Amino acid sequence: MLNFNNHKCTAGSGSHKPSSTCCTAKEGGETPRIDAAINSVIDESDETLRSVLAESLSCYVETETISSSWKKSKRMVLFKKSEKEDLRYYRPIYLLPQVYNLFTKIISIGLSASLDE
Repeated sequence: MLNFNNHKCTAGSGSHKPSSTCCTAKEGGETPRIDAAINSVIDESDETLRSVLAESLSCYVETETISSSWKKSKRMVLFKKSEKEDLRYYRPIYLLPQVYNLFTKIISIGLSASLDE
């Protein structure tokens, strides 16, 4: 679990720039998101990456802003059933940046824990 209470936001000083992680999907592995970060990369990361992610989350929470790259998604269509030539049998899905998904999950867990108390 990431602990972001120990990190100080430096957004006001102009020195904070959200970092972006760019990795490629492993052979036979997961589908990369917009930012090309995949779950296994984050899971296997060392404390340095986790510290950067925690610092970024703290800054976003403190300033009540998020990275503009998080507002972008990739739209794809998935075939549902029947005839592939008919567009009625496709449905759209939107892939969001994986780091955005991670941060929203952390916030959700934190809110859920505080509501349980």
